[in-house]
Amino acid sequence: MIRLSTNILRKRLETLFSEGDAAGMLQCLNELSNDSFRQASAILRDSLLSQAETSEKFWLFFLTIVPTDNKAFLGTFLKPAVALYQKNVLILDDLRLENFCNTCTTIDRRKILDAFLPIIKSDAEGKLLLQTFAKNDLNARLSSLLKVSTPVAAYLLFQETKYMQGDDETIEKVVQILIRRADRIGINLAAIMKHYFDLKNVKANFSLRLEAWQLARLDSSYDNFNKILLSI
Repeated sequence: MIRLSTNILRKRLETLFSEGDAAGMLQCLNELSNDSFRQASAILRDSLLSQAETSEKFWLFFLTIVPTDNKAFLGTFLKPAVALYQKNVLILDDLRLENFCNTCTTIDRRKILDAFLPIIKSDAEGKLLLQTFAKNDLNARLSSLLKVSTPVAAYLLFQETKYMQGDDETIEKVVQILIRRADRIGINLAAIMKHYFDLKNVKANFSLRLEAWQLARLDSSYDNFNKILLSI
């Protein structure tokens, strides 16, 4: 195993990254001693990967390196992935992510959802994220969305509960969690669900009250939903 000084290691990683040599980067990482590997991970996580100029370049390195050992590499790549997404560099609509998902554990998929759902910019991207990393796991989708207090997450959660229409017991549990969360978006979403699904067992009094015409508009678009959600 190779042990390198921090400066030499940084220069080697920077060269491989600038050349787009993901396979060479993986080989370099696999040859390092434990100490040098930890240093390399910090360099990649805290500075180098977030300098990717394009989404394609980041995903090239991510999809070459991370699937070889998710436990060792996923956390290293998630922080810069979030930073690049927030800078409008990273695009989540990459078909290769579905193949990557097949290498993930339940914990890996939860980490990805927990990293991106709080910052997701559109309902379309949120749906794509959920379909990719929690396609057949309703509980995972609900639990991840319930952690997030944003209009997009609220809309996605509302859409999920619509698929459960008729299962009042489960929807009521979701509403109670939102009430306990006690933030503006959670309380207003709970009110929307109570009225939309006519939940008799939810006894809470809400400031947000909906007319029949507003209930109909909830289904029409994210924008209409958002206007009602944030109306008070």
